Amino acid sequence: MQRALFTEEEVRLASERHLKYQGSAKVSINDIEFDPPLPRDLDSRNLDRICQIFRKNRCRRLDVENRIPVIVARNDLSTALQQAEVTAGALMTKSAKHLPSLRFPSGQLRGLHGRHRAQAGSMVLAPIDRWWAVDLYFDGQAAALFQL
Repeated sequence: MQRALFTEEEVRLASERHLKYQGSAKVSINDIEFDPPLPRDLDSRNLDRICQIFRKNRCRRLDVENRIPVIVARNDLSTALQQAEVTAGALMTKSAKHLPSLRFPSGQLRGLHGRHRAQAGSMVLAPIDRWWAVDLYFDGQAAALFQL
């Protein structure tokens, strides 16, 4: 008997992620908020390990696998795009070199994963260089899409 490659649940979640995905951008690490707020509830050994990696090998914050998934409201993303004079289509670039930079007021970006990376970046990077690449998802049930 042959097993299915993907379960119905995996297919459903992948479809929902695709629908809510709005693209990628560079944002200030300080614009990303986590619940609970950083640096509470961080594993200090893991944080130290990541800081050492960042100091030795750089942060590699543009790599797809290192991006932080964040939830954003439609209106907040629209406002950030207008202020940056960037189109929504620019967020869908495949080139890491061309990721647009967006600014968000406090509380508008909620990080779903990557707490340790964000905190390590804020500790290792120079203040003027404290940005990170994020994958933007519309709010709503998006948080449930990353609970697997």
